[in-house]
Amino acid sequence: MSQRGKPRQTRRTSAQAGSPRRGLLIRITAGVAILAIVGAAIAIQAGGGADDPGVAFTINAPTDGATVSSPVTLDVALHGSQLGSPGDGLDHLHLSLDGGQPIAEYSSSRLPLQIPSGRHTLTVELAGPDHAPLLPDRSVTFTVTG
Repeated sequence: MSQRGKPRQTRRTSAQAGSPRRGLLIRITAGVAILAIVGAAIAIQAGGGADDPGVAFTINAPTDGATVSSPVTLDVALHGSQLGSPGDGLDHLHLSLDGGQPIAEYSSSRLPLQIPSGRHTLTVELAGPDHAPLLPDRSVTFTVTG
């Protein structure tokens, strides 16, 4: 209160008064938030990619620590993914033996591999049409006899 018993008038700043600049900022922020939500929804519906919980793979054979003979049967179980030509928008496998140069496999998740005798580590990666990994790679170490 002022000295004469009247309420004191305070001056409001433009931010408090709901200035056009503040209103514009709120509308822009809301618009960006809506675009982010819509974009996330579209990405989820499109599927695929590392964030897709429906995409998975496991190496069924050979098993880690196994002793096998050559040819070694590689058996990969795929879930939510289809192998085929990247040109057709399909996924494929990258296979690497003992850290060597990876080779791509487009048609089968079960194949015989000619591997020399000894202890080996086979790394398998599920890749998208752009050759980028969809998930972390998986490795198994096994021994090939005779």
